[in-house]
Amino acid sequence: MPLRLSHAIIVCFWLAAMSWLVVVKILPGLRTGQRPDYYSTLAADAARRPPDCWRILWHDRTIGFAATDVERMGGGEAVMRSVVQFERLPVQSIANELFGVLSVMLRPFMRDAENLEMEFLIASQLHFDGEHRFSGFTTRIDVAQEPDFLVLTGTSDRQGKIDVAARMFPDGTGTDGTEILTRQIDLPPGALVRDALAPRPELKNLTVGQSWTIPVYRPFPPGSPPQIVQATVKRLEPIHWEGQEVETMVVEYLSAAGSNINIASDPIGLEWIRLDGTVIRQQVMFSGVMFQFDRMPANALDSRSDLLDADLHPRLWVPAHGDPVRARTRDSKATKRSTAKARPAIPWVLPDRLAEAW
Repeated sequence: MPLRLSHAIIVCFWLAAMSWLVVVKILPGLRTGQRPDYYSTLAADAARRPPDCWRILWHDRTIGFAATDVERMGGGEAVMRSVVQFERLPVQSIANELFGVLSVMLRPFMRDAENLEMEFLIASQLHFDGEHRFSGFTTRIDVAQEPDFLVLTGTSDRQGKIDVAARMFPDGTGTDGTEILTRQIDLPPGALVRDALAPRPELKNLTVGQSWTIPVYRPFPPGSPPQIVQATVKRLEPIHWEGQEVETMVVEYLSAAGSNINIASDPIGLEWIRLDGTVIRQQVMFSGVMFQFDRMPANALDSRSDLLDADLHPRLWVPAHGDPVRARTRDSKATKRSTAKARPAIPWVLPDRLAEAW
């Protein structure tokens, strides 16, 4: 073999070996600590897709439905809408899981709730500006047949301060509500803003072993402070989804008091993400109860996703920076009365004990 040819072969083998070393061994290490793009669906060039629909399960029992969608507007602004509808939520069983052994003390007060199943709906819309910065939110909660039982609103300035207000409308009229909470919250730089119960549709460019820390703010429950979360891509794991086996990456979320300290041992959330970045399954810890969201296939789009349509259901959705309490379908008299009121300042108005309960 000529000397020049043998040198060329050696160089080719060396290049191949180094390429494998960089791709398999070095690049994953460099990605550790690199945060993925949580707002990829807000991009102006993102493909328009049908709403993402989910079944909600608790202990393998279907108890509700969720749907999420993104509406992109001029100037790069976007609105992220989500609807979470609990249809058969067993009150006593949830209380037993939430309060543990203390639930025994509640039994005398829950005799009438032994077979009671709760129904409620949480409709949230998050507004983002052209640079994907969070600018405000509105969350409306219907309990049983009472619409607008609780309405939460928030607006954010460029300094990251969010003015949050919560109003209750126990009579279901949507007018003359009682303001039960006003608060100003400091949003950390780079914080992720998400509905507490709405699954995210995608999370791309992940590698096993990748980890990152991120501040998270959830508008519901009202008055909740931002939370520091440690995320890690733990492993590859095949799961059964809609009759087929799907290879996924499991992302684990842990609560932390700081970016690198006091990390809790039990996860507050898990995600099973297909290798193309599509979230297939998500488990969320909410008020001490773990709920599971399983994605519904695109060919089984649930008609309840129509709740996301602002034209079909204007009560649930208000324009960006619009009046968050009065729905657009109210009569003109109520609308004039609502717009005439100046926005109140956001002081601390709730006693500490009640604020902690929220």
